[in-house]
Amino acid sequence: MGVLVPWRSRVRTGWGVLSFLSGRPGVLRGLGPSREVAPLQRVHYRTMAQRPAMVQLDRTQFDLIVSVFALAVPPAWGSALRHVLAHHVVRIRGLRGIFQDSHGDHTSDGNATAGNSVVLLLRYLASSIDDQHLFGNLSRAGDGSREKVARLLASTVEDERGTLKLPSSASRHDKVLLPEARRYLLALDGDHLRVEDIHLGYELWNADQVLKRILPCDATVPTSFESVGHIVHLNLRDEHEPYKAVIGQVLLDKVKGSRTVVNKVDSTGGPFRTFQMEVLAGEPNLRASVRENGCTFQFDYSKVYWNSRLETEHRRIVESLSPTDILADGFAGVGPFAIPAAKRGNRVYANDLNPDSILHLVENASRNRVDPPELLTTSTGCARQFFRSLIESETPFTVAVMNFPAGSPEFLDVFRYAYRSKATPLPTVS
Repeated sequence: MGVLVPWRSRVRTGWGVLSFLSGRPGVLRGLGPSREVAPLQRVHYRTMAQRPAMVQLDRTQFDLIVSVFALAVPPAWGSALRHVLAHHVVRIRGLRGIFQDSHGDHTSDGNATAGNSVVLLLRYLASSIDDQHLFGNLSRAGDGSREKVARLLASTVEDERGTLKLPSSASRHDKVLLPEARRYLLALDGDHLRVEDIHLGYELWNADQVLKRILPCDATVPTSFESVGHIVHLNLRDEHEPYKAVIGQVLLDKVKGSRTVVNKVDSTGGPFRTFQMEVLAGEPNLRASVRENGCTFQFDYSKVYWNSRLETEHRRIVESLSPTDILADGFAGVGPFAIPAAKRGNRVYANDLNPDSILHLVENASRNRVDPPELLTTSTGCARQFFRSLIESETPFTVAVMNFPAGSPEFLDVFRYAYRSKATPLPTVS
C-alpha cells in the first residue's frame, strides 16, 4: 500500500516555499536570500480579465494562486518517479515541479517515520480558473477529482504487458527502484494525493498574457515586433496610444536581452528608408549591435535601414555565390550582403545613398576583419548611377543585388541594352 499524506497548503515559487500565515507576511526562502513578501490573495483569471485597462503597470495585479494536486513520495523514489511521471508533472518556466518537504514522514515501504518526503506538483487543477491562457501544461483533465487524477497516474504503468523504461540519463539507483515505484503507482488512490497552491507571479507570465489583461477587451493585442540587438521595435496602432508606455514596459520586462523599446511614429520612407521613432521604455540608446550570418553589425538604428526579418534572405544570397562571383550591391545599407560575401573571399562593390550607412559599413568591415580590405569597395550615391558607372567602365560583376523591395524594379532599366557593345557578361540580378 502507498503512503497516505495529509492535506497541507503550501505555496511554491521559482525560488522556494512561501509559508502562509493568516494576516502575517510570509518569508520566501530558497536559492536566493530570504525576503519579506505581502500575503497573497487567491486571484482567479476571471477576476483579472474583468479589471479595467492599465495605463501604468502594476505587477502586483498579476499575482495568481492556482491549486493543483500533488503527490508526496519517499525521497528514495523521487528521482525515479519524476522520470516515470514526467508527463504529469507541472512544466512552467521558472517554476519547480518537484521539491523537498521536511514535513513528510515516510519510509521506502510507505510506513510512517520521521524524515523528509519529495513532493511532485502535478499538472491537474484542483480549483476552477478561467478557460483562457492556462499556464504551461496545466490541465483540467482531473476535473478537480482526486480519484480521477490517481487513475491518470496509475494508467502510466498499469499495462502489465508493457515495458516501463527510464531515459538513458536516469541513474542506476533509479533503475533499481523502478519496479518498487511501479507497484506504488498501481496501488495509488485519491487519498494519496494532496492539494498544493502554486504562486504564479508576474515573472511567470509571458508578454501576450500580460498584455491581454492590461488592454481593453476590444483592443488588439500587439503580438508582432522586431528585435534589433537590444532594441524592440513596435508598430502600434492609434488604439494603443493611451497604453503605449505600459506596453513598452511589459516588452522591456519580457523580451530577453531588451534594454530599449521604440515605436514607429511614421511610415518607412524618404531617400534613406528610415523612420521617426519614439522611445517607450528603457534607455534612450539606439546604437544597436546585431549578430547575423557570422558577422557583427553595429549601427545607429535611427539613422540607417535595417530589417532583422531579412536574415534568411541575406544568408541565401551570400551562400549562393560561387568563389569566382563578383557582387555589386546597389542598396548596401550597413553591409548585410557585402560584408559576409567579402569575408568568404568574393570581390564586392557596395553602394548606398545614405552616407551614414556607408560609414557604418566601412566600420563593420573593419570590425569583422574583411581581409584583404581591397576585396570591398564602397561608394555613396544613387544606385542607378552606381550600376551604370560599373557597366560603362567595364568593371566586371556577376551578381547584382538590389535590396529595395518597393522600388528595385524601377532600377532594372539600367541593364537594358547596356551590354550590347560590352565584352563583360550580363550579371544575375537579385
